[in-house]
Amino acid sequence: MIMKTTGIGTAALCLLLCGCQSADMPETRPDTADKAAEVQPKAEADQAVSEETDDNESNPAAQTEVLQVDDILTDGDSYLGQQISVEGQTPQSMIGDENGIPIGFYYQTGKPGDQDHRIRIEIPEDTPGMSLVTVFGTLDKDQSGYILRTTQTEAVHQTCDDVGHCTKYDE
Repeated sequence: MIMKTTGIGTAALCLLLCGCQSADMPETRPDTADKAAEVQPKAEADQAVSEETDDNESNPAAQTEVLQVDDILTDGDSYLGQQISVEGQTPQSMIGDENGIPIGFYYQTGKPGDQDHRIRIEIPEDTPGMSLVTVFGTLDKDQSGYILRTTQTEAVHQTCDDVGHCTKYDE
């Protein structure tokens, strides 16, 4: 018996007569295999971008670059109202307090009264002193200078003791 088959019919006939698995089927249209090879990496890349976007949406800090204190002191007005990450050195003890709550640590350059050269970073109480840390918060400004408010400690990069021995932490 002679049968004339084309396209999908050939594949179906192969499955029926030979017991082929679908993965073993011969290519019936080579041009579609080429297109599939082009589309698959793009689909995987799109999925990776989607997963990255989802992670960034749940972690706003992942969306920001880590700034240095000098970046804020030189160009702070461009960051006002934004959530930013800042790397800095914490002092051995907290400076000042408001109603018994530590208000953070200061960096200052220039003249003492120059608010454009001063930043106060509010840090959580559990952040160790004498440490190199990255904190995330919202940049604000008042009469005393820039303030990084509502912060979270993202990373502790290094801690030091009173005699200067330091321990670095892998990230």
